Amino acid sequence: MAADIDFTAFFDATPSPYLVLDTDLVIRYVNRASLQTTGRARDELIGSHFFDALPENPHAPDDTQHNLNRSLRRVLETGRPDTLVLQRYDIPALQHPGEFEERWWSVVHTPIHRPDGKVKRIVQRAEDVTGFIHSHWAGRLTEEFTEREKGLAAELYARARELHVLNDELRRAHARERQGAVTLQEAMLSAPDLDRHTDSIAVRYQPATTSLNVCGDWYDVADLPPDRHATAAGDVVGHEVQPRGYPGQPGMTLQTGSGESRPGGGRVPRPA
Repeated sequence: MAADIDFTAFFDATPSPYLVLDTDLVIRYVNRASLQTTGRARDELIGSHFFDALPENPHAPDDTQHNLNRSLRRVLETGRPDTLVLQRYDIPALQHPGEFEERWWSVVHTPIHRPDGKVKRIVQRAEDVTGFIHSHWAGRLTEEFTEREKGLAAELYARARELHVLNDELRRAHARERQGAVTLQEAMLSAPDLDRHTDSIAVRYQPATTSLNVCGDWYDVADLPPDRHATAAGDVVGHEVQPRGYPGQPGMTLQTGSGESRPGGGRVPRPA
């Protein structure tokens, strides 16, 4: 049974730039990351020959297009993947027609075979490592690093960029989740319809101040005459990777605790 996988969605979700070429080097597919990297629209690339859609910089070294073309031809001839560890290939500057932006790439060309073993498509993964090349470390690449070490360094740089993007997304997701939890706490602690139940409510609890929100949990203290006070804490964040609810759905509230303190330091815990 064929796997139920949407490969278009899969490639669009990956942060690495991918495009797919046929055996005539015509672009048949390009993912979202590749569009962002090149600054092109999908319809500008699909259906065009690779070197027409992304023409060579006439002022760049002579071997730039030659190296890419030779790598692609090797894949077609051998049926095996081919790698260009570090390859310069400039792209047209969208804001300045006729000019090019210097770009360096770590490129892997992988064949997709027909049932008879012949190459049907070539998948190109081209990681933009221009920032790596422009760094002070890159100045030593030509003389001090072997080809294998260059490849490892470029791969490490590409993975570090991916990690940076994912960490940014994680921080934003965490901030959204925490804000949802805090909003829920405040909504539960100060419901708008409590005024309709004044005869049956002994104490109305107000939300803790912002300074008493610690990692999404709320803390507060209430006086209990005579000569006593109570502390209350609600733990809402961190128990579920995917919370069941947000404000208005109390499924996220998992644990609440309170305790009384009497003169002399005695404490009576009251889990609720």
